[in-house]
Amino acid sequence: MRLVCLLSDYFLGSNKPGRFVHSERRFFIHTFIHPQYRLPRKDYLNSEARQKFDYPPVLTPEQKLIYLKTPEWATEYVKNLQTPSNKVGFLLQVGYFRIVGRFFVSSRFHQSDVDFVSERISLDVNAVQMSEYEGRTTLRHREDMLGYFGFAPFEKSSEQVLIEETHRLAYVQTRPYLIFEGMVAFLQEQRIEIPTYQTLKTILDKALSNFEWELESILTRHLTSEDILLLDQLLIEHNSYQEDSRRHLTVKRYEITFFKPISQSMETKQIRKRVHNFQHLKRMYLQLLPVAKRLKLSDATIPFYAEYVINN
Repeated sequence: MRLVCLLSDYFLGSNKPGRFVHSERRFFIHTFIHPQYRLPRKDYLNSEARQKFDYPPVLTPEQKLIYLKTPEWATEYVKNLQTPSNKVGFLLQVGYFRIVGRFFVSSRFHQSDVDFVSERISLDVNAVQMSEYEGRTTLRHREDMLGYFGFAPFEKSSEQVLIEETHRLAYVQTRPYLIFEGMVAFLQEQRIEIPTYQTLKTILDKALSNFEWELESILTRHLTSEDILLLDQLLIEHNSYQEDSRRHLTVKRYEITFFKPISQSMETKQIRKRVHNFQHLKRMYLQLLPVAKRLKLSDATIPFYAEYVINN
């Protein structure tokens, strides 16, 4: 499937030169349909972005005055709480949720924020221990906050809605991190609590696996033996390596790499070579076009898979 994409990308005129320098010949069925060779599931956020997602936002003193300002309903709610830790913990969860739409465990609260809220409501900072703000109390507080904010909790029904949206995004987006961002934006638009990074990653992993399985299933059913042979032949050594002067080379290029980069020379010989390559490429493209149409890949997805082939 990825080589089908690569051919499509070449035919559509991508200007990135491919550099295949491996010597393995077996390619299509074993390499691109076998589950062992599916796209690896890496983290969708880099370490810095993951840190920002998993922990409360870092606020400047000016931002604290704005974002940690207590809403009127929260002020009334706190009056019914007994311990200093519960009061500060509740108000911090309110502030954080207003900013990013998700909750955090109290062990990750920033101490500077804890001190800021404690002083703001005239509590002794030494009496506030965030390790005490946990368990059923925090769960009850979260439920009440969601009700005040008009958000739905992330539970089974909302998870199913997100799964369906993630599956849709897998067909129209290109890079996994963009799908991840789309998932977060979808939850915000639907006013649903945003869960942990690991929860979102698990859903996205499954959606991408299902997406690739569906594509591979189409290939298994509709790719003919002639198509497989065509694709396999693209990964044999180029015939120029049969010349005595080049037989000794240990690193040899695949047949497909000689379609790009395209020479811009206006010499007659080079022009004829380009015409020949384009005619050959067109025949291959037209042969694989029925299968490519069945895959129904978006315009952005084709170069994404093509780039994956080039990089690997």
